[in-house]
Amino acid sequence: MEESNESSGDEFIKATEGFLNADTFQVVVSSLEGNADGAQDLARKRALNLLIAEKGDKFRPSDKSVLKELVESKGQIIKSSGPIQGKIYFLFQISSPGLKTSLKR
Repeated sequence: MEESNESSGDEFIKATEGFLNADTFQVVVSSLEGNADGAQDLARKRALNLLIAEKGDKFRPSDKSVLKELVESKGQIIKSSGPIQGKIYFLFQISSPGLKTSLKR
């Protein structure tokens, strides 16, 4: 995981959530403690909920376990910030070829 320098707070605070491209989905989480393990758990839950919302009307209850497995196997924190107003920000990305296309099925 890469740690960013102090001056790039906007990179985290204004980071895009959702699809960055057809293969990568990103969420941003913050932590007061800067605990990477806690942030990872929080990011996984947030990513799962946003992916379910992304499926919209096409979501079926059986999709949840598939999406959860995807988040857990392909998702990772790729970058963390230094302290920004007392919080540490984490960028969590799920990368998988054709992710956006497979989600729309």
